[in-house]
Amino acid sequence: KTSPSLIAGSLIHLLILREQDFDKEYIISPSKLPSDSNKLVIDRVFNHYKEVSANGDERKELMDFSDAILDVLLDINLHQSLKTDLQRIEKIVNKDTLSYWSYLLNSGSKTVIDSQTYDYCSKAANMIKNDPEISKQLGINVTDFDNCDVFNEIELQRELEKHPFGIKGILDNLVINHNTKSITINDLKTTSKDLKDFPESIEFYSYWMQAIIYLILVY
Repeated sequence: KTSPSLIAGSLIHLLILREQDFDKEYIISPSKLPSDSNKLVIDRVFNHYKEVSANGDERKELMDFSDAILDVLLDINLHQSLKTDLQRIEKIVNKDTLSYWSYLLNSGSKTVIDSQTYDYCSKAANMIKNDPEISKQLGINVTDFDNCDVFNEIELQRELEKHPFGIKGILDNLVINHNTKSITINDLKTTSKDLKDFPESIEFYSYWMQAIIYLILVY
């Protein structure tokens, strides 16, 4: 399941590190998105639509997939207290879900977001990019005169000695400063907590292990 917080975090990453790719990966819905439960249903039905259309099925309207909607509702135990299938369908098919379905049809592999999500993420990204110290840390405004190499979302892999496996990772940001002979690895995190509580997240998600893996990869 792709949660709203995960989508927001990924979008903030993109707006900071490679804003030029926004139109390739995201599309903004002109109206608000459906509720979380209805969006989940539509997303699953749309995945079903993609599977059957690849096999020649020409149906495109949301109501053409009433049976798929009912299957999803049963699978996630939603609206099962209602007496009829028609009542369950009416709970799902409305103005917001029809608009969302239309955008899914036209978005291809892009992620659909609403304008509120974009505004929130854009504000967060600009706070980072407009901070001189953080901007310098990320190498956002470096020029040829700075003698720095900046890599955003770079994929690295390395075989491990004495082990039958290797490691692979995608680093958010890597800055190599040839003047100071230093290498800086930056990893962006979004959190709903205060910064003073962030050490708890480090332990809970084992971010220390991620840092070690990144050091090995960069080395």
